[in-house]
Amino acid sequence: MSIISRLLNLIKCAHQAKTDSGVGYFQQLIEFYQLTRSPNLIGPSEYFDYRLYDPALSRGAKRQFLGYKAERIYARLNQASWHGTANDKILFEQVMLTAGFKIPRTLAIYHPWRMAGGYCEHVRTREDLERFLTDNRTFPVFVKPVHGLFGRGANLVTGYEPETRSVITRGDTKMSLDEFHDWIEGNSRVGMLFQAMLKPSHEVQQICGGRLSSVRMIVLTGEDGPKLFRANWKLCTGSNIMDNTEGWTNGNVVAAVDHTTGLIQSAYRGVDGRQVAIESHPDTQVPLLGLKVPNWDAMKEYVEEAARAFPGLRFQAWDIAATTDGICAIELNLATLHTVHATQLVSHQGFLDAKLAKELLPL
Repeated sequence: MSIISRLLNLIKCAHQAKTDSGVGYFQQLIEFYQLTRSPNLIGPSEYFDYRLYDPALSRGAKRQFLGYKAERIYARLNQASWHGTANDKILFEQVMLTAGFKIPRTLAIYHPWRMAGGYCEHVRTREDLERFLTDNRTFPVFVKPVHGLFGRGANLVTGYEPETRSVITRGDTKMSLDEFHDWIEGNSRVGMLFQAMLKPSHEVQQICGGRLSSVRMIVLTGEDGPKLFRANWKLCTGSNIMDNTEGWTNGNVVAAVDHTTGLIQSAYRGVDGRQVAIESHPDTQVPLLGLKVPNWDAMKEYVEEAARAFPGLRFQAWDIAATTDGICAIELNLATLHTVHATQLVSHQGFLDAKLAKELLPL
């Protein structure tokens, strides 16, 4: 988008803000300028995305919102030497297995030479891949990069036909073994994980069907140890197999969750890049507002305990799911601008409260 296009879009946003709130252009400009300073570092689009012009928000509440540039401040909570334990999914699962926590079962890793452990197969070549798919009795299999975000480079393998050497993926799409191997090679230079597909718990299935829908649980570690800080529930819709929103374009839902009670406060569905407020799940029509996330207490206990295995990461973003096999950590991420932005957007609540400010003060 060109500078002129961005400027025209901001003018349009300012006009809409004035129409919605009655706040004039000059007042918006003054308020925005105040929020551009540290530690908020709010950008122009974020001022409108978070509706910070809304007079219903107190000055103190507005000062709690963080812009994307503020990441450089809270990122210091995580020691660089520990980043790999979250960013590298093999390292992450080895830490979790050693600490005794339930995670998705890895059936195999694809990498030309890397070692993961005796708990899975090591697929090195095209021939190894064919043998694994032929012998595997656990379908469907979820395939994802060892390093990856937002579901990029992931796929679902529902079966394999040895006679035709055809790999069956989601939607009954067939790929030749050679095509599938080339797809793997093209999507990850650091390896791929083949994991047994998890099934959501009965309670979750009643709300959003048979697809796994994880809760993004953000943990902040202070002097009293890891504590849940914020949360939102990512709910699959339609035929989606992953709960990310793909930039609010695929119809999935993100629900703001009160981290102290587990109750859903608001819910938004991604439509054409926009957030559309909803009150019930689009597929099952189960009401969401005021609903307590199933298995909430067990999930909260799990994540606060698991966070203790990563003491060098004091600001963590977990994906936790309630499954038919119990509570399970799908993955751990660093709490980055993407998590902060999405959570502030759906909750209408800023991150920079007294607790986070206290932890940032010594840095």
